[in-house]
Parts: sequence; C-alpha cells; structure tokens
Amino acid sequence: MLPLTLSWKLFAYSIDAGEPGERSEDKVARFLVSHQFNLAGIEKMTGELPVVRVSAGPSCHLLVALSSPRGWHRDMLRSLADPSDRTFVVFRGSVYSEQPMLLTITYFLWSKFLGQLGLKISPTPVLAVIASPECDAERLPWRDLA
Repeated sequence: MLPLTLSWKLFAYSIDAGEPGERSEDKVARFLVSHQFNLAGIEKMTGELPVVRVSAGPSCHLLVALSSPRGWHRDMLRSLADPSDRTFVVFRGSVYSEQPMLLTITYFLWSKFLGQLGLKISPTPVLAVIASPECDAERLPWRDLA
C-alpha cells in the first residue's frame, strides 16, 4: 500500500507545471503574447475575477477571464460581450461554445478531494473568452496552454 501511495503523490507533484508561484492569469497573458497579441492589462473584475485583456491591431480585442468552474460568472461575462463578439470557453485545451458544467464541476470536486488528501494539484482554470470576430480566437492553439 505504501508504494502505491508514494507513487500517486509523485504523480500528483508532476502535474504541477509552470513556474513556482506563477498565477494562471500570468500564464494566459504569456501564452497570448507569444501568439502576437499585445497585452493591454491584467485586472481583477468585481474584486475576484482575474481578467486578461489583449489586442492585435485596431480591430482585434480579446478578454480572457479565469471563470469559476461552478459557472458562477457565466451571466456576468455574457453581459460584457457585444452582440457581434464571439464567446467561448476553454477548458483543458478544448474549446466549447458553452461551459461544460458537468466536466468543470467534476474536475473541481476531484481536485479538491485530492488536495484534502495532501496531494499537490495545480487547478486547471476555466477560461471564458470574449473576442471580436476579426481575431478568430477559436483557432489559437489552446492545447499549448493546457
């Protein structure tokens, strides 16, 4: 039983990718800048919701919010989009037209459970994206971010 427990903990520690202490919004900003976007800023919306704003040229603007896996921010984020904007959700490198609630909540609860067992799990963010149509943001290699 001990080897199984230790190997599981080693696996969990290897899941934590990226710089130690690096915030998810910084990873998102670095990813977008590496794909020719200009960083306009990183801010906290409503005091808690991290948002990354980028642009590429005069007509391409993206807002990427690190949304709640429980879907708490969906309506607020929809209200920020113009009727012509494209909205979608990125989770674990896949693009969805709507937040896959069952998937994100299940992953959240599983990660929370593993954390309570003492395993170090880096949470996978749910990215809500609002993009002007000129950006064609759905075609970005979001899997590279996962």
